[in-house]
Order: sequence, then C-alpha cells, then structure tokens
Amino acid sequence: MLATVLVGQLPGPKALILRNPRAITVVGWTLAGLGLIVSLALGWNADQSAMIPGLMLSVVGIALVTLPRSLKAADEARAQNAEAPRSTPSAANEGLEALLLPFRNLRTSVVVLGPWLALFLAAPTAAITPGLIFGSGWIKNLTRGEAEVGLLVVVAVILIMYGALMVAAIQWSRFVAQGSPPPFGVPWRPLWSFAWRWIVFGGLSRIPDRLGPWLTTHAPSLPHWASVSLTSLAGLAFLTLISPMGLVLPAVALGKKDTSIVGTLASRRVFGRRFYLGALVVLSPFALMSWLFGLLPDGSSASMASGTFALVLLVIWVPVLFATVVGAMAYLTNVHLRAASVS
Repeated sequence: MLATVLVGQLPGPKALILRNPRAITVVGWTLAGLGLIVSLALGWNADQSAMIPGLMLSVVGIALVTLPRSLKAADEARAQNAEAPRSTPSAANEGLEALLLPFRNLRTSVVVLGPWLALFLAAPTAAITPGLIFGSGWIKNLTRGEAEVGLLVVVAVILIMYGALMVAAIQWSRFVAQGSPPPFGVPWRPLWSFAWRWIVFGGLSRIPDRLGPWLTTHAPSLPHWASVSLTSLAGLAFLTLISPMGLVLPAVALGKKDTSIVGTLASRRVFGRRFYLGALVVLSPFALMSWLFGLLPDGSSASMASGTFALVLLVIWVPVLFATVVGAMAYLTNVHLRAASVS
C-alpha cells in the first residue's frame, strides 16, 4: 500500500511500471527470491537480526510484484471517486456507530453473537479452572503423558476461541448487510477463506510487539511504562495503517466474487484518507485496554495461572477483544456496502 501511494505521486516511475507490468513483475519475483536466499544465508548460523537485510529485499520485491495491478486499481478507484457524490459520512461517527451497534440492538446481538461469545468465554474459562482450583504450581506436577494431553487441550481451546470469534465476525457482517439475523450455524464455506486471511493479518499485527524487546535491549534505562506505551502506540498506529487490508473480510463473509485485497481496497474511496480515522476509533478501546494491562508490573505475569489476574483478563480483556472484532467487522462491512452502492 505504501509503495502504491508513493509511486502514484511520481508520474515518470508510475508510467514506466504501467507500460511494462510483466517486466516489473519478473524483477519483483527475482528480488523476492534473492532476498530470501540472502536472509537464509546470513541468518542460518547467526542471530535472527542478520536476516533483516534479505527480508527487506524480499519485501521490496513483493511490493514490485503487486505494484502494476495495485496502481491500475488505484487509478480506477480514483476515477470512480471523481464521479461519486461529494457528500460522504463522517468516518469517525461511522466507527463509533459500529462499536455501539451491538448495544443498540441487544436482542439481535443475543441471537447472533450470544452463542459464539459464550463459547469464546467458555474455552479459556475451562483452561484456567485447574489453576484456580489447584494453584499456580499444578503444571509442574504433571507427568509427561498428562502434559501432552494438556498441550492438546490448549490447542483445542485456542481453535475453539478463535473459531467462535471468526464465526461471530462472519455472522455479524451478514446481519449488518442484510438487516436481519442470519440463520444460526457455522458458515463453513466462507470460514476457511476467512481463517487463513485472519492468520495472515494476525501475524502482521504482531510485528510491532518486537519493539518491546528491542527497547529493553537497546534502551535498558527506559522506564517500564514508557516502553509499554511506545509499544502500544506503535501497535495501534500499525494496525490502523494496515486496516484497509481488512476490507477483504466482509467480501469473504458475504460471499462476493472479488475477494482480492487489491479489488476490495477500492472500497476505501468512500472515505478516502478519513477511513483511517474510523479505524482508529474502532481499535482504540482494545488498544487502551491492552496498554493498561501492559502497564502492570512484570512480576504480575507470573500470577496469571494462579487465578486473580487470569480472571480479570477473562472478565475484561477477552470481552473487549470480542467487541472490538465485532465492531471492526461492522465498520468494514458498512464501508464495503457504501462503496458497492456508489459503484
């Protein structure tokens, strides 16, 4: 996205790329492959930081591969935007309305979201129950066989939690689009496409977390609160910047034919740059909650399995995460629908 914006402002390079898309694509794949080889060669027997130059070269190559198509899509979106009506809704209000929608439709929320929220809460509740009953040291007393079973239980809990969260997101997107509750059940067909995109976005969202260890290593005198605040701020800014990529999720949930990121990015033209303001409004409550939990002293993390901290996490942090995902899907779905109506 950044490459598309930057190159789009340079007429010469933009024209060159659009005239020679195949050559640019070949160069891009070559750089991506070369960067991967370099990163593996430098980081095979060294610290992971030695892989950064090669990975950066791969990122540049992938950006080149996507540039011809993304520049063309951006031009088409800009042309459609010029023909669209100039009166557009407030992105900030749209984001706030998306967050408040479940509370303003409580009966519908209970029907559409209630079962999946219950499952989303039940899975971690079952996971922390042994810690509440036997104390924080119970894990050390497990035999190898019991530990293996426990590992399978943890994996099952994670799959159930995030499966319930994704189903809730899909069903809520359908409610926003249709105006009526969708049939109860697991939407298996869009769930698989939704899941792998979710994993990719989730992996990208974890990138700013590496700032915390980096600050601890390179700025050891920095107070804990400052390190946590900078990491949280970087995470919120990064999530806001990549939020347009999430516009593909409503397309998948609603069964649209075009579920490519480049195609769905054109939906952002409804708000233009103000789209990011709406995304910031939607993401801020969860970012604030995560920041407050991060400010807890380092020693408190050891008590997570003992009960109190885990219970607070379950009662406050997990529901806020659920509400944020649902609000984000409502916001993205509304943007997608407005773009479709303009087209």
